[in-house]
Amino acid sequence: MATTTFDAPTCLKAGCPSDLDLADLLDAETPPETHGAITEHIGECAGCQKRLDLLATGEIPILAQAVRGI
Repeated sequence: MATTTFDAPTCLKAGCPSDLDLADLLDAETPPETHGAITEHIGECAGCQKRLDLLATGEIPILAQAVRGI
């Protein structure tokens, strides 16, 4: 049985938000005191933009389920 592996994009900048932080942003559950910093970081970090896109589209289903507690 063949297994498929997926290499999630990595962020190269210090201070990248966690996958849980990105999932909270998608679910509109980011605390107001951190929302601005997270969205600003995503605007400047291609790795985080890609991670957010993959979470939003479910292209990392196991990761998406884990961070959302499904």
